[in-house]
Amino acid sequence: MAFRPQSLTSARERSCSTSAPARADVLISAHRVGATGKAIGIDMTDEMLDLARRNAAAAGVDNVEFVKGYLEELPLADEVSTS
Repeated sequence: MAFRPQSLTSARERSCSTSAPARADVLISAHRVGATGKAIGIDMTDEMLDLARRNAAAAGVDNVEFVKGYLEELPLADEVSTS
């Protein structure tokens, strides 16, 4: 049986993952927020960000953004939910 997460309630939902953005959790979040939403992955290393972008491209996911930053100083607007 395939995993099919439910869509989030808001049509323009945004979600942020601060734990290893190259993992599948960012891609799952991208699916959950839908085509009008955006999933954001944050990491402090260029290598992890490059890997995350490659993983997203390989999965055909285009509603993701990967940002260089630190947990202590998230480079995001206040309304973005973090997990």
